[in-house]
Amino acid sequence: MNKLPICFLKRLDEQETAEELKANREKKSMQKRFFPDGKDRKKRPQDYRWNRFKNTDPRDMYAVVSEHVFPWLRTLGGNTAVPIFGAFADRWLSGYARVECKTSTADGYEGVLRQYLRPRFATKPLNQIRSDDVKALINELVTKDLSRNTVRNALCVIRGIFNEAIEDGIVEVNPAARPGRFTRIAKIAEVKGISLTRAETGQFLQAAKEICPEYHPLFLMALRAGLRRGELVAVQWGDLQFGKDEQDANRFIDVQRNYVRREHTTTKSKKSRRVDLSQELRRVLIELRDRRLLEAFLEVRTTSPTSSCSHRRTGRFWILTTSTTATFSQCSLSPGSGRSGSMI
Repeated sequence: MNKLPICFLKRLDEQETAEELKANREKKSMQKRFFPDGKDRKKRPQDYRWNRFKNTDPRDMYAVVSEHVFPWLRTLGGNTAVPIFGAFADRWLSGYARVECKTSTADGYEGVLRQYLRPRFATKPLNQIRSDDVKALINELVTKDLSRNTVRNALCVIRGIFNEAIEDGIVEVNPAARPGRFTRIAKIAEVKGISLTRAETGQFLQAAKEICPEYHPLFLMALRAGLRRGELVAVQWGDLQFGKDEQDANRFIDVQRNYVRREHTTTKSKKSRRVDLSQELRRVLIELRDRRLLEAFLEVRTTSPTSSCSHRRTGRFWILTTSTTATFSQCSLSPGSGRSGSMI
């Protein structure tokens, strides 16, 4: 028995159940019904619902599905044309990516569709896209000397689109389900963050004090805490727990937001986490806080300081974020570093 109509039937039943619950909750009549009652007792669509006959004898189920369900499904909608890739991709982007993913992630998916997928598949029906077409796409991207991550991102998007189409009962097989071995020939990005040594770290911080002292707290936090660049910019005073004194172990940075494309959002993992606040960083941040408060008082400012990272200067802040984060990883794992992430 073909599984595709059965999956489609099960999804229709779930949607009908949801409509029934909504109508009962709002005490209104159902606005959309997939399974009408019908007049013929032997051919009532309500009897075709998955929750009605899923536990029946297999032979009886086969007879119901082959003699009644399949012919009935062919009459639904009037137009049974399979949507083209471009139209369904728009639906997936607005209905899934823009709802479930972060703005930056959805923008990335949209860029992949525009640059790599639409030129090849835009006008092609979903059921006519085969695994060979996906392999040809991979070979084309590899030929363009794109990185392995770029190729994987393209496959991630097309795989997600076809998973949605399978759930909707439009197609039965995902042509991008297992193309992993074909991406291994793509080149690996050669540019990687290079961490600073302990001596270089000290020289860098000393130079920051002398040349740009207003940025020293930012660079110190990047080196000692190892935050991502967006997390670093999004730190606010309320995220800092200084503890009673330097010896108090209850001191940390509560990382709970990210700053990407001029908007605050959640962290990459969508979860907050605590990062150790070293004694040196604690002293520097307390001095910065007191200095900002004094300046605000003397200048009769109307706004209180909220962050050591001014959004007007974030463009300059990001220059050394990759290397300073890599340096944090090296320093926190090196002998004699004390607690993880602490440079005391």
